[in-house]
Amino acid sequence: MKSWLYGGDGRVLADSVLWRVERHGLLDSTQDRLRRYLDWGCNVHGLAVLAEQQTAGRGRLGRFWQSPRGGSYQSFAVRVSEDVELAPIPIVVGVVLAEALAVEGMPVKVKWPNDLFLRGRKLAGILCELHRGHLIIGVGVNVGDSGPTGSSSLAVLDLNAVHGLVQISVGRALVRLCELGGRGLPEFFAPYDLLTGRVVRVRAGGREVTGRALGIDGSGCLRLRDLEGGRQRVCSGSVVAW
Repeated sequence: MKSWLYGGDGRVLADSVLWRVERHGLLDSTQDRLRRYLDWGCNVHGLAVLAEQQTAGRGRLGRFWQSPRGGSYQSFAVRVSEDVELAPIPIVVGVVLAEALAVEGMPVKVKWPNDLFLRGRKLAGILCELHRGHLIIGVGVNVGDSGPTGSSSLAVLDLNAVHGLVQISVGRALVRLCELGGRGLPEFFAPYDLLTGRVVRVRAGGREVTGRALGIDGSGCLRLRDLEGGRQRVCSGSVVAW
């Protein structure tokens, strides 16, 4: 499995990825910065772009991600092969980040497909995109007072410590994806699953499905039991109510 990720150049250090970090005070979007680099033909494999503030931060489906000063906003790029599947990636990144935050005393859960919640409020979001043969992983975390009203934050942690924790976690998550190889993903996700057992409404491809969440399958798709007792499988969508 490692061939789809590293392209054979060996940028693996112990149990993580060794990032080259490019830091900015202000950017439009760390995600778009890496996309532009790729459009210009730059080598971005192993590059992490960090911004103290973003003016046009993005979440999934083109949503605006509020990015005031004081939060952690980073995007990471690695070469991948054409057969890489996106669905499991934000899940594994979310779980590894939740594992790291648990060590810091933060009981974080992961809401399928890409959000982290702390004590019932949104803490972080993960955006995964493919562009010109590369996987770009964006992670935005509320730290201090950086989050919107009603969100959660890591106010008790130092901002630079959070930057480092995210960098290490994303690297470890990529290695973990290779180790899982499509096996054991549901069990890996289950202890941090925010939705299992809840009745949820999912919007996917112009339709809405309501049912009880049953966890995920081996491909990272959400499993549901609908109101008629049937089984549903959603691989790309947004949970709009739970």
